[in-house]
Amino acid sequence: MRHGKKVERFSVQSRRSPDCGMDVEKILNSNRFLLRPTGFWPSDNEKNPTLCRVKAYFAMFFITFGTVCAFCLQVSLASDPMSFAESSVTFAGWVLTLLKCIMVYGKRDTVLFLMVKIEKGKLSDYWLQNRSMATNILKIFYIMLIIAYSITPLVTPGKSLPFDGNYPPIVYEEPWYELVYVIELIFGSSAMFHVMTCDLLLILFICQLCNDLYNTTILMQQYGQHKCKLTDVIKQHIMTLNYGRTFCDAASVLFFGQNCICSAVICVACYVSLTTKNTIVLVKMIGVQLTMLSVLFLNCYGGERICSEGLKLHLTIEENSWRSEDAKAGKDICFVIQRAQAPIQVSVGSFGVMNLKFFSDSVYTALSYAVMLQTVTE
Repeated sequence: MRHGKKVERFSVQSRRSPDCGMDVEKILNSNRFLLRPTGFWPSDNEKNPTLCRVKAYFAMFFITFGTVCAFCLQVSLASDPMSFAESSVTFAGWVLTLLKCIMVYGKRDTVLFLMVKIEKGKLSDYWLQNRSMATNILKIFYIMLIIAYSITPLVTPGKSLPFDGNYPPIVYEEPWYELVYVIELIFGSSAMFHVMTCDLLLILFICQLCNDLYNTTILMQQYGQHKCKLTDVIKQHIMTLNYGRTFCDAASVLFFGQNCICSAVICVACYVSLTTKNTIVLVKMIGVQLTMLSVLFLNCYGGERICSEGLKLHLTIEENSWRSEDAKAGKDICFVIQRAQAPIQVSVGSFGVMNLKFFSDSVYTALSYAVMLQTVTE
């Protein structure tokens, strides 16, 4: 018999009641066109989990193939430094998409477990509005980016394609040019589609965790006013800690990789913007920078709110106002809860925490390297 800690495998079927997951479907109803094709719709997973798993794996294969193609196109431009730099922005975007798909689609059981734990009635209107606002902001930037990549070849003199590269001459002949153009648009739109799906889920989990931390804080204060039972406080506290640790552990590597790639894209896109004389390329690079900045900012702001709500909970635990009138019982309860309490924060690997300071430091570093790169190449 193997000794050691048993690793729990999250399974939707083993943890949900027949109606579980309907709440999150009501919350995400306006985004079902993103979640159903990728296999993350809870009721679909209940009816046909194998098909949903196949959808997720096919998406990962599709994005992997697109990333390999983007790498080959970038290598073909190695002899032209400016074109190589511009192409590297596109390649980095594909790598970011692949990273998100691996971390989100590859952890389907954990993601679905976090989804079905969400209850619409317990997610306050404040966090529902924040979720909708953040999701809509990202959608706008992603759609703008798709439009920029779609229109650029049409307004550029001569024949060009959405993704730069040294193509064989036959590609620019009829009817192959139109076919390749459409195929690249399909690949680019699919990449944006999957990135939006991953970001949609991440934003949902961040809002849910902040809401749980806030509810735990309020419940502790109500216990001090004799408006609820101690068992309610402990159950809510344990649920929040489990949810928070599961999400933060699962998202740590993703946020680390995403920060590195977003910072690199901002740096290279800024360098291209400073050195290019092509207005069309400049507009496209500005669109890329705005999109990456919005992604990085929303993630860091979400991490900031998680830290803030976690700090409020920690301060509430340390206050005497919530404790029982029985001094001994209050002391014992405080000891138990403080032992269970742990700082809930979204780590970036092992060297940082997602917050607004981390955002400002990352952007400052990226822009500084862009200016240095421009100075060196002049």
